[in-house]
Amino acid sequence: MLFKNSRLWVQHTPLVAARDSFLILLAAFIVRYAIQDWIEPYAVFHFFMVACVVVAIRYGYQPAFACLIASYFLGNYFFIEPFGTFGEVTTSDLIEAFNFFFVTAIAIGVIEKLQRTIHSQKLLIKVMGDRQRSMLFRQNELIQKLRSSGNSQ
Repeated sequence: MLFKNSRLWVQHTPLVAARDSFLILLAAFIVRYAIQDWIEPYAVFHFFMVACVVVAIRYGYQPAFACLIASYFLGNYFFIEPFGTFGEVTTSDLIEAFNFFFVTAIAIGVIEKLQRTIHSQKLLIKVMGDRQRSMLFRQNELIQKLRSSGNSQ
C-alpha cells in the first residue's frame, strides 16, 4: 500500500526546524573552528556532513539540503586556504566539494526514504488495527443477532 502523505513524517514546524538546524550547524562550525589548528588541511567538511545528517534525521530533507549549501560556503570560506576568502578554486577543492555534496546528498536521500517508509508503516499499522477493530465489532453484532434470533424461536 502506498501512502501519499508519508512525506509528512516530520513533526516540527518549519520555524523550529530552521532554528534547530541553524543551531546544529553552528555547533558543527564551533567544534571544527576550535580544532582548526590540529586538523587544518584535513576534514574540512566532515563535521558539517555530520550536522547535515543529524538535521536530515530530525527535520527532513529540506532543512538538510539548506544546511548542506550553508556548510559548503562556511567550510570553503573558513577552512580552505586562503582562509577568510572565496579564493581561487583548485582541482583538490573541486574534488573535496564534489565528495562532500555527493556523499551528503546520498545520505540525506537515504535517510529521507527510510523516514518515509517508517512513517508509512506506522500509518499502515494504524489502518490495520482500525480494520481489525471494525471487523470484530461486526462479528460481535452478527453473533448478537444470531443469539437473539435463536432465543426468539
